Amino acid sequence: IDNKIEESQVRNEGDGDLKISETGHFNDFDNEDHYECEQCDFKTSDESEFGLHSKYHQTETVDGKIEKASNYDCEICGKPFSCGWGLKRHKKQNHEKVRKCNVCNEQFLGLDPWSLHNKTCFFTCDQCDYKEKRLSRYEGHMRRHMREQNLSIKNDDSDY
Repeated sequence: IDNKIEESQVRNEGDGDLKISETGHFNDFDNEDHYECEQCDFKTSDESEFGLHSKYHQTETVDGKIEKASNYDCEICGKPFSCGWGLKRHKKQNHEKVRKCNVCNEQFLGLDPWSLHNKTCFFTCDQCDYKEKRLSRYEGHMRRHMREQNLSIKNDDSDY
């Protein structure tokens, strides 16, 4: 199915809420034409349903004009959001969630401190300068040292 559209075919009362890819095609959504909200994760193939949804992101002024809803800004990092639930989800994921380092088990509140810590925290080999973030690879490396030690012990035993 060719989903090529002309600009004259796009009817959008939400003032720019319709997302069209750079190629002039709708992105695939169950192999149908669809509408994506630029302000949240809402997707639909129904134009009227999309029109109803886009009204959630609008507000009516005293003189009856419809404007975009005011942005909600994160007071911690300043990231803007057009709807309150997006801000709430952002704060929960990025500023309130406790994350634990897989290497040293240290806990961090928020995404940024945890991300910074993960750039410098590694499993380190005490026999060489090997560093690794993944436990499975580190354990494999340590088994290599064990095999080397076992071979050297067997070679020493064969001398007798």
